[in-house]
Amino acid sequence: MVIYMARVTVSIEGKLAGELGIARLYVSGNSVREVLNYLKEKFSFLGKAFEYREVEILLNGQNIRILYKKEDTELEDFDVLRIVRKNEYVLISSPVSVNDMKKIKL
Repeated sequence: MVIYMARVTVSIEGKLAGELGIARLYVSGNSVREVLNYLKEKFSFLGKAFEYREVEILLNGQNIRILYKKEDTELEDFDVLRIVRKNEYVLISSPVSVNDMKKIKL
């Protein structure tokens, strides 16, 4: 039996990328939780950052905390998971609504 896992791009942004020494990596996983667990194992520093909610985690431009299944959201091929420290400036490359613009810190 073959178990298929989605291929996902993880983009680590801002100062966090410098601290970890990597800005992008490609991983496989069925859910956001699986990918985050893999990252915690690979970079122990991230485990504490996730635990204390020091970072924002975006799946295809949406914060995972507002998604229905949150960390249990299923992944598909070519999804992009972005990880950035809270309060750092992030360039948004996807369309945003006026309500989203009000939330962005400038």
